[in-house]
Amino acid sequence: MPTEIQVDTKEFGAAMKRLENVSPSVRRRVFGEYSNYLLQSVRGRAPFGRGNLRNSFKAAFSDDHAVVGSGLAYARILHYGGTVRASGNPLYKAPGPPLKSRAGSLSEVTGKPIKYLAIPLPGARRNSAPIDYPNSFVYRSKRGKLIIAEAAGKSLRFLFVLKESIEIRATGYMKPTDKDIRQFGVEVVRGLNAAVKG
Repeated sequence: MPTEIQVDTKEFGAAMKRLENVSPSVRRRVFGEYSNYLLQSVRGRAPFGRGNLRNSFKAAFSDDHAVVGSGLAYARILHYGGTVRASGNPLYKAPGPPLKSRAGSLSEVTGKPIKYLAIPLPGARRNSAPIDYPNSFVYRSKRGKLIIAEAAGKSLRFLFVLKESIEIRATGYMKPTDKDIRQFGVEVVRGLNAAVKG
């Protein structure tokens, strides 16, 4: 299920009352402008200021609501927080329909269930995966952590730490702010003014 925020028109009772007796086309214009505003607002608050997440948000509207959402599976967990588990873990729960088929999925390398998440360390190249390092090996640290490393001369370069699960802290970045709510009133006034002038 895509992750989205919906502007609940009940929260905007006073502004909505002003829209009750205007035409659907004026209401549609108001919610259209407001959805554009919300889209930019959510994109600006999204964790990781650029890239797939930020660009995945889309806006939709009608004459009685505005919606901004993302189809990316990880948008939801970044907003609400939670536990991410490797797909071979018996407790694995897919975050949404696109990933339902990954439950119990097998490693491309070993053909066995995926037991660990590979969390990149500063030594790994951006957007790389363990499979991109053919000469790497698993190293157990003194503290018992499993680390994927590769030889770099006489030392080791640490690439990934392996974990069965990780906790993602909730950011709440998609929740409308007070400024977003005030902006709805601004859009209502603009829409009504435009209707009177038009």
